[in-house]
Amino acid sequence: MRHQFQGWAIVGQKLLSHLERKTSDERLNEGQRASIRLAAERLQENGLVIADEVGMGKTRIAVELARAVVEAGGRVAILIPPGLGFQWQQELMDGGLPEVPGVMRSYYGFLTPWDERRNDPPKPWFENNVLLISHAFANWRLRDNADPWRWALLPEIYIHWRKHIGQRSPRRDNDQKEQTAAICSAAAERIVAAIPKRGPHPLTRRFSELLENVHWPLPLTGDYSKNGAMRPWMEQAIGAGLGVFDFIIIDEAHKSRHEESGLSTLVNNVVAASDNHRRLALTATPVELDVTNWNQTLERIGVSSDKLCEISSKISAYAEAVKTIRQVWRGSPEAILEFSAVARKFQTALSPYIIRRDKRTDPEIRKFAQMMQAYESRDQIPAADATAMHHTYVHDYRHQSELIVRMTDLSESWKRAICAAESLSFAVEQSSDPQSKRMRLTIGNGHGIAKLLDERDPENEELPAAAETDEFATAGKRSFDKPQAADIKQKERTKWWSKTVADAFRNVEESLFDHPAIQKSVEFIEDVTKRREKVLVFGTYLRPLRALEQILNAREMLRCLMTDQPWPQEKVHESSEQNHERLAVLAANRQLGSPFDGIDSINQALKNAYRKDEAARRRFREMLLPMLKVGINETPESGIVARAILERVEAVVTGQSAHEGGELLRLLARGILELFDQSRDENSPKECAEAFCELVTATLDRDEMDVGDDVDNEEGENLWSKFHSRLNSEFSGNRGGFARLMAGDSRMETRRMIQAAFNRRLSFLRVLVAQSRVGREGLNLHHACRTVVLLHPEWNPAVVEQQIGRVDRVGSYWAQLLNELVGNLEVEKAPGMVPSNDIPRIEVRFVIFQGTYDEHHWNVLRTRWDDQRAQLHGIVIPPSEQFDDPVSRTLLDEITKAAPDFSPLATR
Repeated sequence: MRHQFQGWAIVGQKLLSHLERKTSDERLNEGQRASIRLAAERLQENGLVIADEVGMGKTRIAVELARAVVEAGGRVAILIPPGLGFQWQQELMDGGLPEVPGVMRSYYGFLTPWDERRNDPPKPWFENNVLLISHAFANWRLRDNADPWRWALLPEIYIHWRKHIGQRSPRRDNDQKEQTAAICSAAAERIVAAIPKRGPHPLTRRFSELLENVHWPLPLTGDYSKNGAMRPWMEQAIGAGLGVFDFIIIDEAHKSRHEESGLSTLVNNVVAASDNHRRLALTATPVELDVTNWNQTLERIGVSSDKLCEISSKISAYAEAVKTIRQVWRGSPEAILEFSAVARKFQTALSPYIIRRDKRTDPEIRKFAQMMQAYESRDQIPAADATAMHHTYVHDYRHQSELIVRMTDLSESWKRAICAAESLSFAVEQSSDPQSKRMRLTIGNGHGIAKLLDERDPENEELPAAAETDEFATAGKRSFDKPQAADIKQKERTKWWSKTVADAFRNVEESLFDHPAIQKSVEFIEDVTKRREKVLVFGTYLRPLRALEQILNAREMLRCLMTDQPWPQEKVHESSEQNHERLAVLAANRQLGSPFDGIDSINQALKNAYRKDEAARRRFREMLLPMLKVGINETPESGIVARAILERVEAVVTGQSAHEGGELLRLLARGILELFDQSRDENSPKECAEAFCELVTATLDRDEMDVGDDVDNEEGENLWSKFHSRLNSEFSGNRGGFARLMAGDSRMETRRMIQAAFNRRLSFLRVLVAQSRVGREGLNLHHACRTVVLLHPEWNPAVVEQQIGRVDRVGSYWAQLLNELVGNLEVEKAPGMVPSNDIPRIEVRFVIFQGTYDEHHWNVLRTRWDDQRAQLHGIVIPPSEQFDDPVSRTLLDEITKAAPDFSPLATR
C-alpha cells in the first residue's frame, strides 16, 4: 500500500502526451479530446463532473483519465451500478488497462483472496492498480445470528493492528476465539501488515481512530446492523482491504443521492482516499427534479461546504431568472439583459467543476440542423440569421409526440371502467384502502386494473372489496373492535364501485390485452416494424409490459400463418402464472379477425407451417458446423474462447451420441438464426462465425472469458459447461421472438443475448420491451433502433433522458441513416434539397390515456423536463412557447447565446 503517486501535474502531462499520439484519434472524437484537455487542467485544482449528454462517450474519457493516473503511479477505484461491469471492462481493455479484476459485488467476493480453500486465489485487492466496485457493494445485511465470517473482520483487524503497533493484544476467552473466522484472521493479518505503523498514511489514521474510539470487547459484542454503532467501523475496515485510492470515479453519480444510501456510504466511508485524491462523477443528469440536486452532485466530488454555500446562491438566482424570462421574454429587452448577467454568474460558479458536451456539438446533429436550415431557406421561411436557425433546429432531431388514447374512442365497457375507477377513488380514504386509490391512479397504464381483470369470475356475483384483493392493503387497514356505521357504508360503496368496474368486462371478451393504452402502442409499433425498423419500449409496471410482449408476438404469429411465412413454434403454449400465451393468441385472433376458429385450428396451422419449414432448418443444421469451421478462420477477431468452444461443439457433434450431437446443433442453430434476417435463405460462413462469436460473448460473463493467451483443459471444460447450459436454458423451447421482454428477473446472459439480437439490424427480434429500472442505464441499444415508446409516464425527466439515451448515442442507427442520406445528396449534388419529413429523426412517443391520472402525470413531467433543459441543454424557452416570426427568433437567439454552456468546445 506504499504506492508513490507522482501528483496531478504529472497526470496532466501524461494526458496531453496521450492526445498527441496518433492512436488516440481512433477511439476519441474531437469533443472527447477537448474534454480531456480541460480535465488535465482542472483536476490539478479539484474534482470534476463529466456531465455529457447520454451516449456521448463519458466512459472513454474516464478511462483515459484513469490510465494517466495509473501511469503516474496512482490507484483508481471505479464505482459502477450493478450490471455495467461488462461494458466497463471492455472499455478499460480497449483503453489500455486490461488487467482489471472482476467487479467487486459482495463481501463474500471481497474475502476470496484470503480463502485458503481456493487453489489459485486472486492477489489482494490493494495490490491492483484499478478496481471496479459495485454501487451495491456496501449493502450488507447482518442479522443478530449472522455467521462469524460476515462480521469478524473488524475484531481481527483490531487485534492485529494493536500487535502491529506494539500494543498488547486484547484478551479473548475460548468462546470469543471460536466466534471469529479463520478467513477473517488471514485477511486482517495481510491487510494490517501492508499499512505503515506511523505517519500520515490514511489507513494509519483510520485504525488509530478505531483504537481511540472503540474499546474492547465492543468489536466482538457490538451491533453490526445497518444503523448499529459498529457498522461504520466495519465499513472502514473492509475499505482498508481495498487499499488507498488517488482517483475515485463514480459512474451514474446521480443515483442514490441521500446520505444513507449504499453509494454514499461507499464513497464517504468505505473507499479510503489519499490526501491529494480527486473524485470524478459521471452523470448525464447532474440536476434532475430540483436545482438543489446541484449541491448533492458537487458534494459527491468533494466540494467543501463553504464553497457549496457560495455556489448555491448563484444556482438559486439562475433558477429564478429562468422562471422570470419565460414570462416576459417577448416584451422586455431589459429582462433579457438581466437574465444574461445572472446566467454568466451561474456559469462562472460552476465552470471549475462541470464539463458538459451536449448534442449541439455532435457532428451528426450539426448536419441535421444544416439540412433543416437549407430546407427552410429553400421554402423562404423568414429567419433572423443562420445562428438562430441553427439553435432553432439543433434539438429537433428528436421527434417527440404523444400517442393519445381518447375517451371518445373507447368501447362502452372501458368507459364504464374508467368512470367507476374514478368514483371508487373518491369513495374511499387512501389510508384505509390504498388499492382503490391506486386503481384510479394507474388504470390508464394497465397496472391498477390488471389484477382485478384476472380475478373476475362470471359465476361469482360477489366481488371482494378492492382492499381485500391486494396484499399491500393490509398495512393501511384500521382495526376497531366494532365497525362504525360510517365504515360500513364506506365499505358498501367501495364494494359497489369495485363490482361496477368488474361488471364493465363481464359480458364482453375484454382483457389486459385489449387495454386501450396497450392497443394504441401496438398500432404504432406495428406501423414501425412494417418498415423493417425496430422499436424499444419502456415501462414501469411488469404486468402490462408482459401483456404487450405477448400480444405483439401473438399478432405477428397469426400474420405469419395467414401469409405463409415461417414461425419457430409448433403449438400454442398453455397459460401459466406469468405466461398467458393462450389468452394472448385468442385476443389477437379476435383483434385481427383471423380465419381461425380457435386454438385447435391455430395449433394445426402452426404444426403444418413448422413441418413445411423443417427441411430448411435441417439443411442449415447440417451445414452449420462446416460453415463455422471455415468462417472462424476468416474472422481474426473471433477470440480464443470462441475457438475453444467451437472445438468442443465439434467434439460433441462428431462423437458417438447422434442424439446429443443433433440436440446441440438444434440449440446452436436456433441461437445463431435469432441473429439473422429471417427472410434470407443463405448466410455466408463468415456471417455464421461472427454470429457464433457474438453468441459466445453474450452467453459468458467478461470475467469468465478472461483466460489470457491460452485455454487449458480445465478452463475449456468449465467454459463449455456454462455455454452449453445457458444455450439450453435460452433456446430449448420453440417460441416466437418477434418481441422480447427484459425485466428484473431476466438472467444476465439472457439480457446480453437480447441485446446482441436487438442490435442487429435485420435480426428477427424487432421489439424490445424493457422494464425501466433494468434497461434505462448502461445498455447500448442504438445500433439498429431509432424509435422509443414510453408506455408509462415517469416523474423524473432524468429517467426519460436515460431511456431515450439507449438509442441516442454515438454511432447510432439514426446517425447512420442521416449520413447515408447526406452521402446520397452529395453524390446527386443536391445538398439540403430534401423534404423535411424525409430527414430521419429519433422518434419518441409518450402513451397518454386522456381523462385519467396519466394526463396530469404527463403535464408534471413536461414542466420538470423544461426546467432541466434550461439548466443543462441551453433551451431556456420551451419549444411550445417559441414563435417563428423574425423578432421572436432574434430574441430567442439572444437568450440561447446567454444560456450557460459548459462545453469544452465553447467559444465564449
